[in-house]
Amino acid sequence: MRKSKAFYGSTTNSLIAYQDHPSADQQEYLSARFDEIFGRCYLHHPTSSNALNQFRQNLEQLLRVLDKPNIPLHNNAAFSDIREFVTRRKISGGTRSEAGLQARDTM
Repeated sequence: MRKSKAFYGSTTNSLIAYQDHPSADQQEYLSARFDEIFGRCYLHHPTSSNALNQFRQNLEQLLRVLDKPNIPLHNNAAFSDIREFVTRRKISGGTRSEAGLQARDTM
C-alpha cells in the first residue's frame, strides 16, 4: 500500500512541477506515466479494474492539464462557490413551498 501511495504521490508532484515549468519532455513522461497507472488490470480485484477502466474512458479530460498547464488540478473552487448556499439550505431545512423556493433562488 505504501508503494502505491508513493507511486501516485510522485505523479501528482510531477504534475504540479509540470504546471510551473511545462516542457515537451515532461509532457511525454507524464502521458506515459498515466498510461502506466491506468493501463493496469487487476484480475482478482474487479472493483479496482472497473475504476481504472472508467479513468481510461475519461483520460482525455484527465490529461487536459498537459495541454493547458494553467488549469487547476482540482475542482475545489467549484465546491467553494456553492458551499455557502448548501450551508444555508441545511440550516434552514430547505424550502417548504414554491414561493419559498423562488425566494431562496432570488437571494
